[in-house]
Amino acid sequence: MTIEKREQVFISSTFQDLIDERRAVLQTLLEADCLPAGMELFPASDNDKFDLIKGVIELSDYYVVIVGGRYGSVDEVEQLSYTEMEFDYAVKQKKPVMGFLHGEPGKIIADKTDLDGEMRKKLDAFRAKVETRMVKYWTTPDDLAGKVALALMQTRKSHPAAGWVRGENAMTSEVVIELAELRAKVAELTAELSAEKSVHQALALDDLAEGDEEYAIALSFEYWPTGSAQIYGSERAARGSFEATWDRIFAYLAPSMMDEANEHGLHNRLSSLGREIVQEWYDEQPEGHEWGVLRSAKADINSLEDVLVQLKALGLIDVSDKKHGVADKATYWRLTAKGTSHMMKLRTITRFADNHDAEDLEEPEA
Repeated sequence: MTIEKREQVFISSTFQDLIDERRAVLQTLLEADCLPAGMELFPASDNDKFDLIKGVIELSDYYVVIVGGRYGSVDEVEQLSYTEMEFDYAVKQKKPVMGFLHGEPGKIIADKTDLDGEMRKKLDAFRAKVETRMVKYWTTPDDLAGKVALALMQTRKSHPAAGWVRGENAMTSEVVIELAELRAKVAELTAELSAEKSVHQALALDDLAEGDEEYAIALSFEYWPTGSAQIYGSERAARGSFEATWDRIFAYLAPSMMDEANEHGLHNRLSSLGREIVQEWYDEQPEGHEWGVLRSAKADINSLEDVLVQLKALGLIDVSDKKHGVADKATYWRLTAKGTSHMMKLRTITRFADNHDAEDLEEPEA
């Protein structure tokens, strides 16, 4: 009988600047019937947790390291980033290493690059270290996913691994005990990390802008100048920042996320709100102003990202955990319980408001 096995692959990289890239690699490994493992489950934020990371690397069949434009958090004792420490440990354990370096580091946006000179030196030295192994160069998440798939095929041939098999085929009493101990340890560390995050979020919540405080949405819009024909091709383009309160932004986006909404749909909704805000600004301008007639408006993608991060930090939205097709690479967002409650407060129509509006109506003349 042929026993089906799955190799465990440890994914090592910095996190915040490579979220999309890690997601693409994770999907590729799952499609290749591998078991991905990495910092999402075992965050290396102190020595105890890094000891657990080393244990996971020891249990992994292959090791993947992704290097972008950041060196990452540095351990105070070793003066190395956790990513480099993971790499060194994988090499020490003689794990087959697959390195993936950004092929055009000079073109990485500033937000995803180390601007500090010392960190840049460390990153360059780390890149040179990784280049002593088998490496491939990538420029986009999809490009990276393809390179990982190809490298995995080659490594499986050159370094066949033991992998993991189903429990009924390989489970022994010793393995059962070891797995129970590992699950207990993971549960303990997960609870500890969750508690730490809750404390940090609670401490920082008072510093977050919300409610009636305003945010400047960056918008690009098109208009027909005063006196011009309102035909396609005669419009002009302009850019500007227009303020809206956080409650107004959330109230506009929230209904789309009652089930879930992808970022493309939310971008369209934010653009629609932006058009309303620009039109309000238009209405305040004196008659005959040079801006003429508004044609369209679109929110900058950076503003959408700011809004999503802020609403998540406020605990109003979170990434949806619903399953989607393999070909669907979009990120979906949903309301949290807190977000649903706040949306109801902002969007529902009260009986008092209905009566008040009715009293404002005048009786029609006979």
